[in-house]
Amino acid sequence: MTFLAEIKAIESRLKTAWTTTTPIRYENMEYTPTPGTAWIEITVSNGESFQPDINNDAPKYRNLGIIGINIYVPKGTASHIARGYCDTLAAIYRSKQFDGIVCRTPEIQYIGMEGQWAVYNVSTPFYRDELL
Repeated sequence: MTFLAEIKAIESRLKTAWTTTTPIRYENMEYTPTPGTAWIEITVSNGESFQPDINNDAPKYRNLGIIGINIYVPKGTASHIARGYCDTLAAIYRSKQFDGIVCRTPEIQYIGMEGQWAVYNVSTPFYRDELL
């Protein structure tokens, strides 16, 4: 699996499973939020890559990463709404395996205020193996 296939699989899972009408902003895509309307954004951060075992016949490389999803709710909105979104987003990836990606347990964090938005984050560590 390549880095391109990785992000396509992760974004596709979100697009399919996120059934609310809340808009999604994808990496490197223009998006202008509608004032007073919640929205989310997804990023995939890649970390360490290593060879978990030595097999000269079929070398395998493990690639680590984090699926980060920020939830933006209008300032003054009850935290219950944002945390409900966090629950839904965490369930989309929590301990799931799909398209060669193995997800771990998500963390949820309140980031703080950013302009007119209260921002929460769901971060899910994952890995995928690549055979060469």
